[in-house]
Amino acid sequence: MGPVSHDFPPLVRGDSETLTVFLAVQDTVTGEISLAPLTGATVEWRILRPGLPDYLRSTATDGGLVLTAADARVDWAITSADWTALPGGTYQYRVRVTYAAGGPKTYLIGTLTILS
Repeated sequence: MGPVSHDFPPLVRGDSETLTVFLAVQDTVTGEISLAPLTGATVEWRILRPGLPDYLRSTATDGGLVLTAADARVDWAITSADWTALPGGTYQYRVRVTYAAGGPKTYLIGTLTILS
């Protein structure tokens, strides 16, 4: 199963917001969908900013994301520092998992619009 595409509803710059995603995998034989195995993994949420370096949040120490592995849940409570780094506009993003025993896998892609 390749990355799932999801466009978030627009966010108003400066508002208190928490973005939450649940990550899933699909068995290539049965088609069954289950929660992604995230125990011991690192998750990164990368915002692609044209003309600027990518903006990154992760589940690494002080990375800005909270991972609840048992529920395959990732929360990003947007802070004032995030709003400063992300002026109004529409951005592409991706959510990628790096497993302790393997390479990275992109689970989610889409757009994030911030209204000034």
